[in-house]
Amino acid sequence: MARPSSHTTPAQFGAAIRVLRHKQEMTIEEFASKADIHWTYLSGIENGHRNPSWEVITKLSVALDVDLGEIARLAAEQKTRKR
Repeated sequence: MARPSSHTTPAQFGAAIRVLRHKQEMTIEEFASKADIHWTYLSGIENGHRNPSWEVITKLSVALDVDLGEIARLAAEQKTRKR
């Protein structure tokens, strides 16, 4: 199992959020509404194009009902996608 790293990239964080959203079978629109952010901003996060603030990260964690540590652990396990 990968250990959380202080070098987790926005792409890895976004991939982790997408995995967790899919596990809960939420559309991007449903999840964005639940987290009180716009779905296009959430899309940018999931695609690694946005680097969210702690406020937004907290909203995502609460909307997913997942501990921040679990998100960090899952993000560290994600492979960086090549574009």
